[in-house]
Amino acid sequence: MCKTSIKAWNDWESRWQKALVALLLPADMPPELVDQRCDVIERMRGLSGEIDELRRNRIEKIERDIEGYETAVRELAGQVADDLAVMAADAAVLELEKRLETAKRVRQQQQDKDAAIKSLEVQRDTARQMRGLARRALDHLREIAEVPDADALRHSIENWRRQRTLKQQIADSEAVLEAEGDGLTGAQLKAECVDVELDRLAAQEETLATDIADLQAQLEQALVRRTDARRLFGELGGNDLAVQAAAQRQEALASMRTVAEQFVRTRAAATVLQWAMERHRREKQAPLLKRAGEVFSRLTLDGFVALAVDIDENDQPRLMGVRQDQTAVGVGGMSEGTVDQLYLALRLAAVEEHVGRGHPLPFIADDLLVNFDDGRATAALAALLELSRKTQVLLFTHHRHLVEIGRGTLGDRLSVLALEPA
Repeated sequence: MCKTSIKAWNDWESRWQKALVALLLPADMPPELVDQRCDVIERMRGLSGEIDELRRNRIEKIERDIEGYETAVRELAGQVADDLAVMAADAAVLELEKRLETAKRVRQQQQDKDAAIKSLEVQRDTARQMRGLARRALDHLREIAEVPDADALRHSIENWRRQRTLKQQIADSEAVLEAEGDGLTGAQLKAECVDVELDRLAAQEETLATDIADLQAQLEQALVRRTDARRLFGELGGNDLAVQAAAQRQEALASMRTVAEQFVRTRAAATVLQWAMERHRREKQAPLLKRAGEVFSRLTLDGFVALAVDIDENDQPRLMGVRQDQTAVGVGGMSEGTVDQLYLALRLAAVEEHVGRGHPLPFIADDLLVNFDDGRATAALAALLELSRKTQVLLFTHHRHLVEIGRGTLGDRLSVLALEPA
């Protein structure tokens, strides 16, 4: 039994030694250390399996993804930018992003330019429509006026305007003469005014004003001398000096009477001359100016209530606008829009007067309301509507908001015609 045990021990020890040699361990290493080493080897074997598993499932997949990413980048670069195909994938992607942003900006600029081109094309088409309609209107007017071209038509219109103005002036003058002629006929009044010259009357007025100023100065001097004489007379008593002072007093009184008579005659002449000049001004103002003032008040929304003619420091007549507080404003003191409204008021008054006396012609207005705000544009369209009851009114404009204002103001009385390309 002991021999069997010893033999088994020796066999195990021999196999143990061979196992240690196979494991590259020292032959005399205690079993407990060998057991620890085996545990370590077993753990390392498990870690090695995990590493292999990680390599197969993660790292190799990532490497495949990287390779696929680089392949996709090279293919994309080959399609859109051949010069980037030789670059690293990351650098190529960054460069592609830069070029993409640049391309987006260029495309946006192109879209903006395309929109601007379309807008200009719309404006061009609108201008062609306006030109075509204007050309047809001019051709129609040339046919009515029986003239060969536009220059001749312009000349005819200017002549017609001058003729209309002259007829209006004649009618106004006749109306004033009839109202203020003291019952005299036109021929009698003309005979009375044959020798009257307005320039000479103006010169006489200046001369009379100078004479009046001189006489007033002489009168003041005479009053001073009379006061001095009275004082001296009181101081001297009843002696010879008093007699001399009394004589001087009588002389001063006589001089004062002469100066006073001259002053009265000169003042009366100046008053008569001023009355004649005021009468002449009233004759020139006439109903036309009154009607123009009424229209001007409407167009300015009662900013001005009337028109008047004044004489400046050079004795020249000038047109004035009268505000509600009765202050007068010259044309030079008005805004550009107000001047346009004044011009329109004068035109409308003249057209109304002409239509009432002769054959009506169409009233053509080309962008008269450019400098009008919405309120005054509404008033102007209402005035044109009133005129349209007497004659045809044609208003050209390229402002669409005026069409909307006109529709809101005039309703179905407004006829809008959009111009077609020529």
